[in-house]
Amino acid sequence: MSCFLLYPNDTDQEKNIEWIRSFFPMEAGSKLPFSLPSLVIQWGNGGLSGNQRGTVVLNGAEAYQCATRPVYRDRILSLNGIPVASVMKQDGETPTLRRYFAFVFQQDVLGLFRSNGNQIWMHHRPTNFKEDYEEVEQDLKNREIRKVVHYAIRTIYALGLDFGGVFIGVNQQGRMRILEVRPVVNLNEVLARRFVKSVQRFIKTYFILHPEQVMLGADPEFVLKDDKGEPVMASSFFPRRGMVGCDQVVLRTDATQSKLPLAELRPPPSVEPEKLFKNIYVAMVLGARKINNPDIHWLAGGMPLEGYPIGGHLHFSRIELNSQFLRILDNYLALPLSILESEQSRKRRPKYGYLGDFRRQFHGGFEYRTLPSWLVSPVVTRGVIAMAKLLALHYKNLRKLPLQEVNVQEGFYHGKKDELLQLLPKLWRDLEALPSYYRYAKFLNPFKQVLLEGVEWDENEDIRIGWKLPDSIGML
Repeated sequence: MSCFLLYPNDTDQEKNIEWIRSFFPMEAGSKLPFSLPSLVIQWGNGGLSGNQRGTVVLNGAEAYQCATRPVYRDRILSLNGIPVASVMKQDGETPTLRRYFAFVFQQDVLGLFRSNGNQIWMHHRPTNFKEDYEEVEQDLKNREIRKVVHYAIRTIYALGLDFGGVFIGVNQQGRMRILEVRPVVNLNEVLARRFVKSVQRFIKTYFILHPEQVMLGADPEFVLKDDKGEPVMASSFFPRRGMVGCDQVVLRTDATQSKLPLAELRPPPSVEPEKLFKNIYVAMVLGARKINNPDIHWLAGGMPLEGYPIGGHLHFSRIELNSQFLRILDNYLALPLSILESEQSRKRRPKYGYLGDFRRQFHGGFEYRTLPSWLVSPVVTRGVIAMAKLLALHYKNLRKLPLQEVNVQEGFYHGKKDELLQLLPKLWRDLEALPSYYRYAKFLNPFKQVLLEGVEWDENEDIRIGWKLPDSIGML
């Protein structure tokens, strides 16, 4: 594979380019060679689209524009639930007491710096981190550090960037705001080494490793209610651990901290979608045995009970986490599935279910957390699982990223279904052209039909009906 460092003609980044090439010798220039390289690192706005076919582009021109134009930047970050302080219009926030600068490459912060001294800033303009900041340890047990790292990674991803610098301010109350995003960062030797190491790791995992037996897992959630419509705690029936267990809602501070409200299926993972689907059904039957009460209803979706957001988390292992895969999951799975969501379901976003929501797992894989609970029907469940497998196998062959556009992100977060539905045929044609589509067509074609019909799911409907689950042990 070949790598090229692309920079604009009028750049003043000679020192940064020199640093990078000293640790990773590669061709560089303001014009691409005749034969497209496998990977293009765009340092600044070289004008190359992130959707360019025939190569992989880190920091495409679209993302650069979003990050450097405050109007677009602020809009996108706000849609994604990321607090931002506009430099164009002061937002009435109290002065900044501490400032951070994070240098990010995809899902990792390569360097975290904090402002020195006791200076108080009355404005949102950041300063030069090299002169006024010192590097600090990324101690994720520290709540403030953990939030800074979280927001920095989310900011780079939300804007469509693969790397860049994020300035974050913290006021007297501990509230944070994104102050500025810089796709081009003035490096020093240490940061240049870390950047090159991250690029080389990306090259190894993206271009050299070719996963075949991707392992799929899931832990979809559902909630319970009685005939009066009142929530029933899942911990009344299920243990904390096990194939059918329970969990808490983090945003609540009431008694649900001790009496856990969310029911969660934890089926054994599998390399085959059909086997995982069967494992999910077995877990649901086990749940029906444990509850054994026809008057307690099972609800799925995004927020079937007010204040109880739930999700349909997918687990991937034997495949590396990167922004390219996450964006394909967002565009080819989360976006189509949102067409079926009810207005109530969308209320969980952007606190939960924002684009690119992930969590690394102890086993080396990761969890994709953007989707609502897709247990609403067997057809949707089969479709989601099969799509996850198809995308894991072939995400490198897909290039359409409609969610790069601000208006499409607004459609996703605000439920503009007619606009999203218009995107579905083009996305699906890409999917049908993939080599493995036929293997999973019996799951994907019915899912496609449901999406094209665009009839939103009913979050008040007991999912046991569609799954043909018994509602009492006497029916087993």
